[in-house]
Amino acid sequence: MKQELDIHKIKQIAEKAKKDFWSNDGFPYENDKLLSFYNLNEATWISNASKLRSSEPIKTNFFLANIYRSNFTFKLIGDKLNIFDKRKRYSIQDKVDLIKNAFENAYFHFAFISICANLNDDFLNSLYINWHQPTKAKEFIKSKNENQWKVDNVAVSGKKWSIKNCPLFKFCPISTDYLSLIKNADSHQKLVITNKTLFILNEKNQSISIKDFNKLFQYVRNVVFLSFSFNLTLAIKHNFWTTPVLIISNAKKFNYSKVTLPNIEELEKKKKRKKKRKLLENYGSEKTEYFIAIIYALTEFIFKDIWLKIENDKSNINDFLHHYDLKLDMQKLDFFRHESLRDVAELFISMNYKVRTWYLNDKIEKPSFDIKSSEFESFDFNNLIHEVLKTIKRIKELNEFNDKRESLILFLISGAISMFAPLSRLNESMDKILIPK
Repeated sequence: MKQELDIHKIKQIAEKAKKDFWSNDGFPYENDKLLSFYNLNEATWISNASKLRSSEPIKTNFFLANIYRSNFTFKLIGDKLNIFDKRKRYSIQDKVDLIKNAFENAYFHFAFISICANLNDDFLNSLYINWHQPTKAKEFIKSKNENQWKVDNVAVSGKKWSIKNCPLFKFCPISTDYLSLIKNADSHQKLVITNKTLFILNEKNQSISIKDFNKLFQYVRNVVFLSFSFNLTLAIKHNFWTTPVLIISNAKKFNYSKVTLPNIEELEKKKKRKKKRKLLENYGSEKTEYFIAIIYALTEFIFKDIWLKIENDKSNINDFLHHYDLKLDMQKLDFFRHESLRDVAELFISMNYKVRTWYLNDKIEKPSFDIKSSEFESFDFNNLIHEVLKTIKRIKELNEFNDKRESLILFLISGAISMFAPLSRLNESMDKILIPK
């Protein structure tokens, strides 16, 4: 007997997925002290981040906007976060590449957690004047009048400063100086790898044993993961994303220079098609449920929670907008929230109708969307989701072309959401919800 897709079970799986998202359990930490140290201090660092956002709203929010919309973030997502793949087997060159990337992107990874961990007035005043501009701040600052980055009174690049001040390197078993040494040597074809040793052909002809190199790699990988977890927790769990999204969506209004990112969908269209087909070859009932639960959680966030989070964060947002003589229009925000709810209802009703008529040959009346936006506050989404799950169940039960049709329904849902662009409604509405004070 085939297991039914149950709405209550889907919701339970979605809630568990949300909790797992914030958990650091299960990641292969080699150094227990590191994880314990992070867990012990995370709350304090998050509290300091909130203080920084209140005391320095412009620089903090511009820094985050520059991080979120950057080639760094694009590459992190574009690489599909392979750095966090617990099952991946790394070659020596893979490990060298990870260390190189960790050093080259050290300011993006570690600057914010370093500032939050060391936050006090003297420390804040010692920062490079343009610390909120990562592409400039990561380099060596030549002008002494702009607060050069310094470690032990010696001027360094923002990358080295971030590593030396990042609390997560506290228990590193190997000197962090090797990060820049390995990066520079490999970039200039001056790294020689043997079975037991990495030789760094610089003026001092330094070396590091493979055993110590592996320890360094494992530790750096863990630190990168924890710093990513910290920034992601701030962004989503603590609503730090709200004001940066306003800045990015209103670039001209805030004199913000957007980085032009490539279209990853176009770059990997063929590659993605192949992976999707392969991915679903072994899709079982549990994986299907989990996949649907993730879609459910994302849809709930994109079309509902996102607006509530903006409303809940209005105080911090208005603190930032105050410097531009602007404020949030809460009535318009509420209007667009209802419009967003209508978007998701129309999206799933339309998707369900097309699948039933095109592939199940049902003779049903085409749905109309005459419901007013204000009425979607009481709309029965549970019933709609139940109808969608019934359609999925029917397709899964078909014997003929089963894999093809299961693939179709699963990716129709995610594809439809992508097609509508998760933040499109928010992006289109940004200009309208900001009004003069």
